[in-house]
Amino acid sequence: MGSGVGEELFRGLAPWAGSVDLHLMVDRVPEFVRRFRSGRVTVHLRDPGDLALAADTAELGEERWISVEPQRWSADLLRVAIADVRPSGVLMLTVAPATAAQVIDLARVDTPAWDLARSLLPLGADGGVTADAVAPLAAAGAGYFVCGRSLFSRRGTTS
Repeated sequence: MGSGVGEELFRGLAPWAGSVDLHLMVDRVPEFVRRFRSGRVTVHLRDPGDLALAADTAELGEERWISVEPQRWSADLLRVAIADVRPSGVLMLTVAPATAAQVIDLARVDTPAWDLARSLLPLGADGGVTADAVAPLAAAGAGYFVCGRSLFSRRGTTS
């Protein structure tokens, strides 16, 4: 897990557990995460090898979403992942993970994987989401938006 995200944070979030989207970008699920019941669990799939990790998270939340980078997943591979995992929705990463400059790349929206996801399930967008980016993302089918750094910064516009 990333720096600063650990068991202490989870203890502090416990009163709001049912309202938290637990977004896992990990190779394995830590035991303290298993004790945390979340309203939604989002598991990041780097590649088809991560399908087992997604299956291992079924009991962690009321809803289970998957997140993918739309430019790294073909529509055919995403169709297999959706059939295997049976997620409640798909969260598309609109910037590459661990990117310092979180400026949205709207080219990530124009992919076969994005089109497939929005035709089958609720769709979300994560990465570089600012007030300026919401309208084009919503027009592309996203109905769920993850805002992180943009909540604490005035920087960040669409490009």
